[in-house]
Amino acid sequence: MDQEFLKVKEGIYNNACDDIIKNYSLFKEELCFYEGLLLRGTRIIIPAQLRKQVLAAAYEGHLGIVLMKARLRTKVWWPRYDKDAETLVQTCKGCTFISAPNPPNPLKRRELPNEPWVDIAIDLMGPLPNGDFILVVVDYFSRYKEVKLLEKFPV
Repeated sequence: MDQEFLKVKEGIYNNACDDIIKNYSLFKEELCFYEGLLLRGTRIIIPAQLRKQVLAAAYEGHLGIVLMKARLRTKVWWPRYDKDAETLVQTCKGCTFISAPNPPNPLKRRELPNEPWVDIAIDLMGPLPNGDFILVVVDYFSRYKEVKLLEKFPV
């Protein structure tokens, strides 16, 4: 059995105070041992040497901090597990790489132009599988669309 668990067990049954079990003392009424497992209510308290593996399993799929904590809260517990989960997510290189540093600016409605062809939008789509492109021009006043196929020039 884990040394920390032995000290917690001793602290629960003998009211012994140790620096290690101070993190468990707030939940003393919720803790119990069942067949060698330390439980807090219906959740299993994970020994220190297994916590990294449990965090990795809960973080599978890189779902983010909120869903990871929700996964953990349903089955397991240990002191400061929220902090451990946050640290894991914040140090994940993949997640920090793809997360946007700033949220996008909110969309703003454009003012309707006073006459046709004063304000237009142009977009080029492609290349298509055959190498061609599609040019789209939209007039903001009339919403008229002009679509042209730009064929690939032979080289």
